[in-house]
Amino acid sequence: MEKKVKATKKVKKSQTKKPIENEKTIKKIEKVPEISKAKEKINEIHHYYKQYRFSFNFGKLLLGILIILIGFYLLAKNMGLIPNSFHINLLKLWPIFIILLGLSLYKAKSIIGAIFSFIISLVIIIFAIMIVITGLNLELQNTKRYDISIEKNRNITENILEIKNISGQAKIEGSSEKLIEGNIISNSENLSQESKIDNDIYSYEIKFDDSFSNLIGFNNNSFNLKLNNNIINSILLEPIYSDLNLDFSELNLKELEIESKFSSIYLNFNNDNFQGKIEADTSSLNLVFPKELGVRLIINQNLSSTNLNDFDKIDEKTFVTKNYATASQQAEIEINLNFSSLNTIIND
Repeated sequence: MEKKVKATKKVKKSQTKKPIENEKTIKKIEKVPEISKAKEKINEIHHYYKQYRFSFNFGKLLLGILIILIGFYLLAKNMGLIPNSFHINLLKLWPIFIILLGLSLYKAKSIIGAIFSFIISLVIIIFAIMIVITGLNLELQNTKRYDISIEKNRNITENILEIKNISGQAKIEGSSEKLIEGNIISNSENLSQESKIDNDIYSYEIKFDDSFSNLIGFNNNSFNLKLNNNIINSILLEPIYSDLNLDFSELNLKELEIESKFSSIYLNFNNDNFQGKIEADTSSLNLVFPKELGVRLIINQNLSSTNLNDFDKIDEKTFVTKNYATASQQAEIEINLNFSSLNTIIND
């Protein structure tokens, strides 16, 4: 009897073990596809690493470095850290961007390919710079000189000067015995000069070529004008990609209007009962005032920076010099800044 009882117990044990073993085998079978998927993923990563571990894009590197350098140059220019005499016309270098953009599409997949990409990139960049320099030399060879000499007219009660589409470097100052005198050196195809007399008001307009090449700074313009101190009443300037040095400290100027785009302007003046308006888009303004002049600035700015030395803030838009209330000579200027910088200097 005892033997039969033991035999039945063994049978029961064996019957109970079988389902457990079956569950383990099922789990093992279920894990097989997961393991195969993991192996496929590892093989895919290994293949990708093996294919691209030597990948190097020299064109992208140069393009990134060039954009960073241009950003630093523009920042330093707008903050006044670079003198006005130092000027780079960035738009003349636009072919280099296209070349680097094309090179950025090429990927070297080995060390030899990276060296080859470096040599090709260097040769192309040097070639592009030589083309730009050659183009600049051709521009200088094709420039013309325009001499300006306008006599005073005693019958005129008001004189207006307008210069439009200025592209290049310019210096305008006083101390002329004539109404206007000086010269313009330009390779602009269409440089027009027009004089008008209307009701005892004389207006003289200089207009540079309004073609695309001039408006983006491709033309090479340089001029130096001297104005009569006493009889120039109003000036309108429209600089585009320009570097202007304006010394109006000796002029008896009553109105000044400037519409500036992508330009650097240095303005020095000493004018009583003066009203001015300056529109600055992506430009750098440096305004110099004498200590005895009371100045009121009305500033509207959009993403711009201001450094107003010796000015008191009246409200969000109005700023005055410390002597404005007591000054015998006063001037008022409205300034609209868009992506621009403004710096004021008070001379002793």
